[in-house]
Order: sequence, then structure tokens, then C-alpha cells
Amino acid sequence: MNWHRINELFEIDKPINEKLGADKLLNQIIHSYIFLISTDESGAINGFFFCSDRMRNKKLYYIGLTELEKFITIVGNDYPTKERYDYDESIEEYRIQKSNIVKTYNGI
Repeated sequence: MNWHRINELFEIDKPINEKLGADKLLNQIIHSYIFLISTDESGAINGFFFCSDRMRNKKLYYIGLTELEKFITIVGNDYPTKERYDYDESIEEYRIQKSNIVKTYNGI
């Protein structure tokens, strides 16, 4: 129950840029074990830290408000006329090709 102590549990000073598909991004937020607001020096919200219960011991994700706004704008303006799903035998699941960039932090 120490999910709020992210500075002690993750290498916050060593972010890694990682592409995360929309389905995985939303899954991490919906099933969040950690969900914390990030603020700047003035106290203004600048992003969110989050990860699901399954990822809580592996990675912590961060998305800035700018990236989140881009994501919401893309999703909100998306009116698909076709769908493409590629079956990935290694995971026995279909993959969707869209992605967004988030930062991840490895556990200590």
C-alpha cells in the first residue's frame, strides 16, 4: 500500500520514451493501481502518473497534458471508414497500429 511513494519505487529521474498503443494506454488508466496528478512548481497540473495493477511492480507511466490533449483530439476527430487488425501469433491477439508516446519509469 505504498503506491503514492513513486520517488522511492521508480527511477523518476531516468524516464524512457515509449510508444504505447491507445488500447494499452486506456487499459493502464482504467485498471490503474497508481494514478497520481503531476504538478509543476506553481501547483498547476502538467500530467499524470499511472499504471495498472499488473504493471505496478514493473513500470510507471507518465503522460503530459499536451500529449493527452493530442490523444483526445485524435480520438475525438477519428471517424474511421475502414478497420485493420493484424493477428500476432506470439501473443495470440489482434494488434491495432495507432500509438501515442508516453514516458515510462523502471522500478528500482
